[in-house]
Amino acid sequence: MKIKYSKERLNSNYKLGLYFVIAGTVITVAFAIFSESNEFQLDSPGIGLIGAGIFSLIIYYYKKKKQYLTITDGVLTKNTLIPKNINLNEINRIKRFAGDYKLRTNKAELIIDTQIIDPNSLTELNAELEKVNAEWN
Repeated sequence: MKIKYSKERLNSNYKLGLYFVIAGTVITVAFAIFSESNEFQLDSPGIGLIGAGIFSLIIYYYKKKKQYLTITDGVLTKNTLIPKNINLNEINRIKRFAGDYKLRTNKAELIIDTQIIDPNSLTELNAELEKVNAEWN
């Protein structure tokens, strides 16, 4: 089961990436037009914006493909650059704090930001966490 990011979260990454690519392209072209050599140069300030935009679009693609959390075979995985796993059977305590869930085992802790989760997926996550035999705070 995949716990999805909210559409607003994904769209903001997409729009930010497009904005940076477009702004970087405009600045690079303007820099080439108004420079004395009239040539494309890699030291244009727009190249950094284009790079940041491409990076943001890559993050958008990764988040859209992987989503925020994955629950398979009793293991909850937080899909970050370095994925974090926690076995649902090993959870001792679940704490709600400021819109987050803090899941604790004897060895590890995992924080889930519920603000960035799609409302339908949040319902699924809550149902899955209710099944866990753990102390709720």
